[in-house]
Amino acid sequence: MKTFKNAALCAAITAVFAANTHANAQHTAEVDSLERISIVGARHQTAQNQIASASYVLGEDAIKQSGAAFLIDILRGMPGVSVSQSGSVGGLTELRLRGGETNHLLVLIDGVVVNDEGQGGLFDFAHLSSDNIVRIELLSGPQSALWGSGAVGGVLSITTRQSEYNSTALNAHIGNNQTLGVGANSSGALSNNVRYHSSIQHTQSDGENVSRQGSEEDGYTNTTANAGIDWQVSSAGQLTALVRLVQYNNDFDATDFLITGLPEDADNETDGSQLTAKISYQHVSQNSKFTHHANYQFNRNNSENFSDNILTAETDARKQRVQYWMGYSISNDSRVNMGAEWVHDDYRQRGPIGFGDPNQNQDVSAIAIFSDAVIRISDPLTFNFSGRVEDNSDFDDQSSYRLGANLQLNQQWRSFISFGQAVRNPTFTERYGFFPGTFIGNPELMPEDVKTIEAGVEYQPNKQTLINLNVFDSTLDNEINGFVFVADAGGFTAANSNNESERQGAEVSFSWNSTIWQIQAYYSYLDASEEDSLGMAITELRRPRHTGSLSASYTATELPLTINVKADYTGSRFDQFFPPFPQESQRIGLRPYTLFNANIQYQINDSVTVQLSGNNLFDEKYEDIVGYVGEGRQLRFGINYSIQ
Repeated sequence: MKTFKNAALCAAITAVFAANTHANAQHTAEVDSLERISIVGARHQTAQNQIASASYVLGEDAIKQSGAAFLIDILRGMPGVSVSQSGSVGGLTELRLRGGETNHLLVLIDGVVVNDEGQGGLFDFAHLSSDNIVRIELLSGPQSALWGSGAVGGVLSITTRQSEYNSTALNAHIGNNQTLGVGANSSGALSNNVRYHSSIQHTQSDGENVSRQGSEEDGYTNTTANAGIDWQVSSAGQLTALVRLVQYNNDFDATDFLITGLPEDADNETDGSQLTAKISYQHVSQNSKFTHHANYQFNRNNSENFSDNILTAETDARKQRVQYWMGYSISNDSRVNMGAEWVHDDYRQRGPIGFGDPNQNQDVSAIAIFSDAVIRISDPLTFNFSGRVEDNSDFDDQSSYRLGANLQLNQQWRSFISFGQAVRNPTFTERYGFFPGTFIGNPELMPEDVKTIEAGVEYQPNKQTLINLNVFDSTLDNEINGFVFVADAGGFTAANSNNESERQGAEVSFSWNSTIWQIQAYYSYLDASEEDSLGMAITELRRPRHTGSLSASYTATELPLTINVKADYTGSRFDQFFPPFPQESQRIGLRPYTLFNANIQYQINDSVTVQLSGNNLFDEKYEDIVGYVGEGRQLRFGINYSIQ
């Protein structure tokens, strides 16, 4: 094993700084914004206005009021977010944050990393419905020091319904394109010390034709199940176990490599599954300043592709993670954490042997030491620190860090500034992927490295209004380009770029809440460019310069009625088109578009609620990816029956 001297020094500095600050740390009066809590900005729940990062939280009410069937329809338009969807329901759906690649966003579901290393480290949002989700937190900026490789652009944390209340609910919905969904969830107590929660949701749709040619509809089915228990082992100890299983099947089109280079109808389908599990234990003594946390996580993504009912490719990626950390509370609003983790990834690829043998097994492991701290130095000033050093079986020692400071000027104004470095290891697909005639892996790849500085200001003139402005500047080194043509091999490979990629931008958010109205507006500006072989800056693909959204929710005072409307804007951007050989690839401009969504929710009585929702109400014609027609108008009627 390589040395951990840097990590030990990092932890020691944190401890010394914490000890020296203890005498000066003061507990001050809470401001209104402290009611917003971050669960991913540190390794403990922290007031959001103490985190030196741009972060955005959506609660259960906002998720319900949206009426969205899939989470991506809620995320679209959020600050720094751009979406690329391969056609209709079930098609590959990627999210880019602040101009990063899709595998630069780390996604957590109930605290478990769910990115799929079998698909290049990205998370496919096509299979994540909004049912049973009660909280979304988006934390922007480099967060590898907290969460490990992959948190280059930020972290998206998704929380599902837990076992806090005794409840049972049934739901059903129908929609156009022969869409049908049914589900149930339940939570309660098994004993005085043990609580449980469980849910299951099934959705199916005939889908739409996603290609410019042909008329074949691409169908989709999805079954998602969750279960968990919370066991209060003692007055100080709590054990939690969670499991989540997703089974899906989606039809997809082939590519016409001979004539058009565009998608065409084909009898192709994917059978996939996602399995996540976590067992965690935390020990919190009432009279102790120390807390102890340990957990084991498991994530598996399996995908099988078929053409005319013949297996053409299979990937099976598994990740195990073991963590332990200890927290020390300096005061009510100052805390330091130190710990270690072990991560192991296994990757299996299967397929028919043709021009080469794609069948292979690979693995990689890492051990890391980390520390983080949120420390209030004085009444207005809070300091953030996180650091990590990782010993990897396949790469050199890696270090990540983040430093930041918050300044709470008064009840209305807050500002922050931070600087951080994060890494993204090459994926198994980039290093070892083998797809005859299209892609050949490169085992010599180096990790990507990003450095980001960001600053923000928050203005809260009253309890109802909140305005944020954030700016950032990121530089990405060793960017992995997955479209490097190798003439001798007659296909593409991945390679580290010798040039830097620059991403600068600004994000503005506005929210206003009253008894009956909730207004939310977001706008993002992005300038993402990379140097070409001649040193000229060119705009990166699939990165719109302008994105935004505006939503309004009205709750009637005399009727149990809620109306929500939302408009999501995606600006113009470029994509790469690969026409049939021997033509060279082309940069294609994609036009901007706006999607309008609406939801009407009416509560018939204490147990029954009905809703009517619509996505892309004006049937806007658009493409996120060249040749893949975006999802058309979707209408849905649903009913929910609950007992509490």
